[in-house]
Amino acid sequence: MLQGDPSSALTEPFTAVLTKTLALKIFDKEDPLGKVLKTSRGRDIRVTGVIQDPQNFHLQFDILMSFVTLGALYGEEHLYTYKTFQYNTYFEIIEKANIETVNQKLTTFFYKKYEELDGEPVAEEDAFKVQLRRVKDIYFARDVRDSGTRHGNIQFVYIFIIIAVFIILIACVNFINLSTARASGRAMEVGIRKVVGSDRTKLILQFLTESVLISMIAALIGLLLVDAVFPEFENIVGVDLRIAYLENPVNLLIILSGIIAVGVIAGIYPAFYLTAFKPVSVLKGGKTHGRSGSLMRKILIVFQFTISIVLIIGTIIVYRQLNYLGNKDLGFKKEFIVTIPLNSELKQKMEIFKENLLAYPQIKKISYSYTTPGAGDNYEGFSLDGVHVSPVVYTIDPDYLDLTGIELLEGRNFSWEMETDKLNTCLINEALAKELDMNSLVGKWFDHPEWYITAFPVKKFEIIGIMKDFHYKSLRQPIGSLIFGWGSDWINFANVRISPDDIGGALKNIEREWKELSPQYPFNYSFMDENFDRMYKSDQKLAKIFRYFAALAIFIAILGLFGLAAFIAEKRTREIGIRKAMGASMAGVSVLMVKEFTWLILISSVIAWVLAWFWANNWLQEFAYRMDLTIWIFISSTIIALLVAWITVISQTLKAANTNPADSLRYE
Repeated sequence: MLQGDPSSALTEPFTAVLTKTLALKIFDKEDPLGKVLKTSRGRDIRVTGVIQDPQNFHLQFDILMSFVTLGALYGEEHLYTYKTFQYNTYFEIIEKANIETVNQKLTTFFYKKYEELDGEPVAEEDAFKVQLRRVKDIYFARDVRDSGTRHGNIQFVYIFIIIAVFIILIACVNFINLSTARASGRAMEVGIRKVVGSDRTKLILQFLTESVLISMIAALIGLLLVDAVFPEFENIVGVDLRIAYLENPVNLLIILSGIIAVGVIAGIYPAFYLTAFKPVSVLKGGKTHGRSGSLMRKILIVFQFTISIVLIIGTIIVYRQLNYLGNKDLGFKKEFIVTIPLNSELKQKMEIFKENLLAYPQIKKISYSYTTPGAGDNYEGFSLDGVHVSPVVYTIDPDYLDLTGIELLEGRNFSWEMETDKLNTCLINEALAKELDMNSLVGKWFDHPEWYITAFPVKKFEIIGIMKDFHYKSLRQPIGSLIFGWGSDWINFANVRISPDDIGGALKNIEREWKELSPQYPFNYSFMDENFDRMYKSDQKLAKIFRYFAALAIFIAILGLFGLAAFIAEKRTREIGIRKAMGASMAGVSVLMVKEFTWLILISSVIAWVLAWFWANNWLQEFAYRMDLTIWIFISSTIIALLVAWITVISQTLKAANTNPADSLRYE
């Protein structure tokens, strides 16, 4: 706290604490304490403190208002009831406390409290269990619904780590393959060193040192590349991730440890392989590459392409799922609808605003609502003939169904001609009708239980219609129970359907009318389809991650394959020359070389298919509505890998095959 008293700053209604940034923005160098701010609803809020901006904290805000303000607005009983679960509650517990014990005691406390209030034990269907969550665990929690809570994605973290490790391993595989393949080039050196007295341990240390030095040089180049591409990476993940490499000793230690570890991993097998040569055999010009080296290279090629194919499959699946989500029929028409949050001034002039806008040819229809699909939830408790339900409840006006194209299956819509529809009637969706499981629901009445305390204005509803189910939330979740009521006091948004032929003109006209009726507030709007698509922002990031890393993994694998194919083609130059002299065609020679790598990639595919299927099946479980995993996704990934490998190998084979047979036969 920079200014004010933390123990008293938020004890009175209509008081607030500002962040330092907001205080400077509003008051500049003036002292903000005691100053009064006016909200968009016309209420006076007194500033009682200034705090540092929240950074590594799950709640993101510019202003904190006193909790007792809700009591002043909705009644004191709203603050002290045990019958609603609308507020996050924080407990400070002793350091050595057992969380499970605290959970059990709190659960027991609530059960006893409800028994006192109701005069009877808690029914089995109403049973619940208190589960406290540590504040440090909130950031990566996937089941926290609060829109104001800042969240990370632990899945991203795991994917980044796994892919980064795999890509480093692919690079290590290249180093191992090329080092062992070109063993003959250093065999003489090893033989001579052994003859003049060098033992194997010293030779192993020499090769490992070379490998670590190469790793260090690569790390320096890598850090320069990271610095160049980091802005794009931050753009993908949507978080500022700048790391002070040299300022933080821990980061520096991690980087240095990683460099050494990569150097050792890449160099340890070649070091042992190269130092195993016998001096007598080497100095006589004996064989320096055997079956063990060849087998190891094949295993490593399989490993490389397994990772590459998994990433290709992952990229295809993520893009196809996003495409499925984007094209799925949501049960309503979200395109070309502009959603405008209303301030207190416009709420007093809704009819004029609507009338003025409809005078423009680009404006097709207008409807007011409590919220927009995907923007937020308002759960309310109701009972009907003894059945208790807790559906999401939104308030709309009679034009909303027509504006969004939501289909009415039974009964009627709200009517402008029937004022009694306001606050007295409701529409329900199919999901709620199925939950109630009753015949002839139209004409029946919902009501709040007597003990239910809420600020929601409607206490009793007559069901006048049943709507066809539509997706008002993310497709990660199944369609839940929903009630539409009609209440002008609970309206926060204007929804304007505009002509697709002149979107720019429509927005200019809406802004013109806004400024005419509410000049002191900035014009703010969004498109309903963009709001809905924003719910899949993390999945769109995941698609980009797979795309970039799949390309990188394939590129590194190609580099290794390119070097290995060039080396093998060089080693088999004489064989190729003999085959050409005996009448073999270039195509025949190419097929011979390609065949050796094709079956390795096919083995990689089988392994990659199993791994990718398990990952994809697990990821798709997060969506209530998902694409089908077809065999063609897996086959196409293998075809891509094969084409890349064939092009790489054939390019090197053709280079050797184009050599004149006479020159080839003089080779070596």
